Amino acid sequence: MNIYSYYQMGYKDYQIEDFLSDADFKRWILNPTANSTRYWESVSANDPDLQDKIKQARQLILQMEFNYLEPDEEEATTVLQNILKGSKNKESGPDKNDRSFRNYIWLAACLAVILSTASVYYFLIPAKPDLSHHTVIRECPVGQRFQTYLPDGTKVWLNAESRIEYNIPFVDGERFVSATGEVYFDVAKDSLHPFIVESNFLRIVALGTSFNVLSRQGESEIISLVEGSVLVDTRAAIANEIVMKPGESVVYKREEATLSKGMIDESDISWVDGTLSFKDTRLNEVLHKLSRWYGVTFEIEGEFPVKTISGQYKAQSLENILITLGFTYDFEFEIKGKKVMLNLENSPM
Repeated sequence: MNIYSYYQMGYKDYQIEDFLSDADFKRWILNPTANSTRYWESVSANDPDLQDKIKQARQLILQMEFNYLEPDEEEATTVLQNILKGSKNKESGPDKNDRSFRNYIWLAACLAVILSTASVYYFLIPAKPDLSHHTVIRECPVGQRFQTYLPDGTKVWLNAESRIEYNIPFVDGERFVSATGEVYFDVAKDSLHPFIVESNFLRIVALGTSFNVLSRQGESEIISLVEGSVLVDTRAAIANEIVMKPGESVVYKREEATLSKGMIDESDISWVDGTLSFKDTRLNEVLHKLSRWYGVTFEIEGEFPVKTISGQYKAQSLENILITLGFTYDFEFEIKGKKVMLNLENSPM
């Protein structure tokens, strides 16, 4: 018996739902390593049918996106419905007595159970049935934050009003992602394929590392490196490169088109674990951040004071934060749905 036959013995009778419930298989899809990739390639070697099942299971897993909210029974049902909708897009639906249709129902039910009992928090974004060779766009609206995985196993967090774009599969030996807004990357290690992120003005090249990209219109771009090493340069014709080490940040000032190196501040990356942080921040900047974080708009009476604040808020309601800020700035507020009326007329300058 050769080594390929040995690996295949335990999986030759596997169906797609078996791979979806296999912890080792899911771990490989979401966090691949060189050893695990060699193992699973060996499992399906010279077996086209098994390769096809693995491909379909992989595509289903990669359709999942992760949220901070734990799925309840209703969300699990939504997942099931989203999967079943895929069959309705075909020109002619399958006969309910057809074996493939019954298998499809079983697969959908199996996946719903897996999702509802998983230890991570997630929701399913409707996706095209064929994930090969197309551009994927992930956008996070105001008032939300979510977590997802790229095809290579890289974990990505998107802050409110942020967007990433990439191709499936990655092409030309590069793992390339376009990012705007605020995005945190925990890059899967792969020494043979560089990981490249392009923001509005910067290009970041890494292998296996963790870093935050802040790139919003009208603001300075900031790269904050937590682990590993990255090369940052401007996308302009004139080369301007900086090699970053853990704990460092790089700021790109658009007016001067220059890069400058500094040190990470905790407030730069605290949003990843759901914490709002401010350090010597003016009230107008605080409210701008609250507007994006909670998906609200502010109507202001009076002028903004010069006084700054510092502080952290984790898992706090907007009302509780405004009450705390009200003591500092002596203002009154009223929340009406997605609008907040704030009176600064009595606030000391």
